[in-house]
This record gives sequence, structure tokens and C-alpha cells, in this order.
Amino acid sequence: MPDGRLIVLPSVVLVLGLRPRPRSAWEPAGRARSSLTTRISSELTAGARGRIQDDTEVNQVRSGVAGQSGSAEAGERCRIVVADDNQSIRLLLATLLALEEDFELVAQATDGAEAVAVVERERPDLLVLDLAMPRMDGLEVLERLHATCPEVRIVVYSGYGTPEVDESARRLGAVACLPKGIPPDDLVGRLRDACREHD
Repeated sequence: MPDGRLIVLPSVVLVLGLRPRPRSAWEPAGRARSSLTTRISSELTAGARGRIQDDTEVNQVRSGVAGQSGSAEAGERCRIVVADDNQSIRLLLATLLALEEDFELVAQATDGAEAVAVVERERPDLLVLDLAMPRMDGLEVLERLHATCPEVRIVVYSGYGTPEVDESARRLGAVACLPKGIPPDDLVGRLRDACREHD
């Protein structure tokens, strides 16, 4: 095994080289990404029962991906806030977003009231919003942000959605309602579509 550093995510082990190597020396990007997103998918589907300890691991993954591909210009990136009271879900999403060079995770929120404060402060392009959160639920967040930040597009990402709840979320301004457990590539595609609609 080449000199490297082990980074452990739930059911995921990546080896990132400590020294820059020619692109041809890396595992093909598509194969590596597919392997990682498959493992992330299993964790998200299982409700993220594994644990990621802190954002350091996410930053290390981002650094490793940057070594394999060019990065989008800052002005071309979709600025995203993730709001979910489950730490493991937040960090799994952060890891997934870190694999996409046209996404920039600008902040995370752990409850509805914090989500409102963060979005009103950061004015992101997109908010990925859980529905079942303390202090203020997702529908309350939608109603508040529809009034104060109508330009921010909101994608509901929840394990508790029903057709009735999804309809309520859309009436309050959600551009999409996605179930937790959606395949990572589909999730990324829907978030990218929402960002492009923002443009």
C-alpha cells in the first residue's frame, strides 16, 4: 500500500495519498466515487446508525477529491445549507456534497430555529431541510423563510414525509420533497437541478 492516511467513515475506508501523484496514478474517479456513494447510500438508508465524529473527516475527504479533479470556480458553486438534527445524517450529506466540485456546503443547522438563523445570515442558494426537528419543525421553517428569504430554494429531505405533508411543504415553498434513502446519485441530481433553477 502506498504511503497514505486512513480516513474512516461509517462502513467507508478511504486511502488518501500524502504526496501529490499524477492523475493516472489514482483509481479512476468514476469507480472510486461509485464505491463511496454506494457505502454512503447504505448508511443513509439505515438511518446513519454509524457515527462520524466531526467535520475533520469531511474536510479530509474534500482534500482528497480536490487532488483527483479540478475545482469549480467559487462563483459557479451552488452554496448549500444542510439542516437536520441527526449529526450522522448531516455529516454523511456533507461528505456526499464534498465529492461534487460544483457544490459548497456553507453551514449546517441542528434544529429548525438554527436553520432559520443560518439561512437568513448566509443567504445560500439552497437549503436541504429535514421536517422533524426540535424548536421549530420543517414546515414552520418553510413558512418563515418563504417570508424572509424567498430567493432561497428549499429541498425537503425527510424520512417522515407523506403525500399530505409533501403537499403542505410544496404550498409553503419547497421546490422538491425527497425521501431519506434516495440513492446518492439521484439525490445529487435533484439538488443540482434545484440549484440550476435558482440560476
